[in-house]
Amino acid sequence: MTYTIEESNTGSENLVSVTMWNSGTYSKVAQIFTANRDYTLQAIALFVAAFTPPLNTTGGIYSVSGGEPNAKLEDFTITATKVTGSNQEETAVLDSPLELTEGVQYAIVVNEPASDFFYVTYRNTGSSTYAGGPGLRYTGGAWGALPNDADFYFITYSTFSLTPTPGDTSTGIKLYPTLSWVID
Repeated sequence: MTYTIEESNTGSENLVSVTMWNSGTYSKVAQIFTANRDYTLQAIALFVAAFTPPLNTTGGIYSVSGGEPNAKLEDFTITATKVTGSNQEETAVLDSPLELTEGVQYAIVVNEPASDFFYVTYRNTGSSTYAGGPGLRYTGGAWGALPNDADFYFITYSTFSLTPTPGDTSTGIKLYPTLSWVID
């Protein structure tokens, strides 16, 4: 499958990890993002690690209300394959594709794992690095901002076809039939 990057907040400067564990300080973390156009969300990527990899944890894409995650729209599972200190970008494919609407905010929410330590990385540059929404942490029954209004490292992906159909207006490519024959 071929993916197109839609929204992202990536970079290697000042990366810091939020530690999540069963019954730990944060039971979930979130990054709110704004869809830059109408598209079908297929996958997301986060910068993660685990104390004892590989480690799976669940998450979801949520609607946003009042600046916080509201209702779950779709699920995903993400796997950390590297140990802490060797965090890397990992991709999670949504259980089902999700139609997003331009200008609407959504949230990528990651839940604490059932066991062990799971690390989700944010960019601690001293101010927000993504204008489409804040990075959040959930503790004590309430959502709150990350330190310094930081944002998580994330990417959202849609899919596209490398073989456009004739008259495909979204690509602007026109395909013309080819006439061929075989001589005996």
